[in-house]
Amino acid sequence: MLIPPRCFTCGKIIGNKWNMYLELIKKGISEMDALDALGMNRLCCRCMFLTHFDLINKFLEYAVVSKEKNPPKPEIPKNDNIVIDEDEIRVEGNGININDFISNILRLPV
Repeated sequence: MLIPPRCFTCGKIIGNKWNMYLELIKKGISEMDALDALGMNRLCCRCMFLTHFDLINKFLEYAVVSKEKNPPKPEIPKNDNIVIDEDEIRVEGNGININDFISNILRLPV
């Protein structure tokens, strides 16, 4: 995932230094020298950088992308007459069930 904005232990702002750290590593500078150059002197901040790995690109491989160019938009229920029972919420008058509406938006079965 993304680097935390602050060190968990001391609270120092470290999130803005991650990209500079990666650039220094790509240039062939050792981790120790890169952290020294960025002013990361505390052991806790160094551990945050050395133990972090970026998972965002791995997660993006599994992102759900709609194959439809123009997916149908769900019909929005009107707030005419909302009935709340013990086991369901429904809108009377226009025939749209709130649970169906939510499942259409989230594209998940209810």
